[in-house]
Amino acid sequence: MAAGKRRTVSLSAGENTAFWFSLFVPKTAPAGDYTTNVQIGAISAPVTLHVFDFAIPDELHVKSQMNFSHNAVLDKYSVPGTGAEYWQYVDAMQQFFMDHRLTPKSPLWPGGVTSNGGAPFIDYDCASQTFADPYGIWGFENPAEKNLNGSGFHNGVGFPSWMAATFRNNDAAADQRPDTFCGEVRSAADWVASASTRPITSAGSPIWKRATIILERTELSGQSLLLFGQRAAGSGRL
Repeated sequence: MAAGKRRTVSLSAGENTAFWFSLFVPKTAPAGDYTTNVQIGAISAPVTLHVFDFAIPDELHVKSQMNFSHNAVLDKYSVPGTGAEYWQYVDAMQQFFMDHRLTPKSPLWPGGVTSNGGAPFIDYDCASQTFADPYGIWGFENPAEKNLNGSGFHNGVGFPSWMAATFRNNDAAADQRPDTFCGEVRSAADWVASASTRPITSAGSPIWKRATIILERTELSGQSLLLFGQRAAGSGRL
């Protein structure tokens, strides 16, 4: 809880109650011990905080991938639409993960190719084998500029990784392909699930394989989504 704010907690005699305090220590704070008192009712308990002589960097060096639903939080608190309150919650959730040095599975929420259920906000043209990002705040570039490049976020430092495509099954050996893609229909007969080839794009779905290769080569450069790959026939959507 923030300093100066009072909260009421019901306690039961003879039972332990745990309290979790989140503290922010500025990088410029001198190393040493800091002591204060925590007031709980009529009891004043001394608390000592030790500050070490180094600062934790802003960058996250562990690429975690926390399975998390933004929608669950937004629905819980009945956050409407896409107005100021919506973005306040979304930004707060992203900052919470960053503050605790964790990466959610969807740092590009609400856009990118990490949306709920695996339906992305980026178009894929099968004929030219290129991706398009026409959706503004619901696309790739705007969320990536902030949450990956750090523009206006966390002292200019963004998350180190992001999920390129939402998984369909928690089993890595399971078929993760869409039911249909650019006219191709997936089949259990053309799926390889051996441990040595996991995760794999089946040779029975060459167009889907080429699309995933292009996706792996995605780079964000300024305001442009750069994708490279071979040409393929057909039309579809990732």
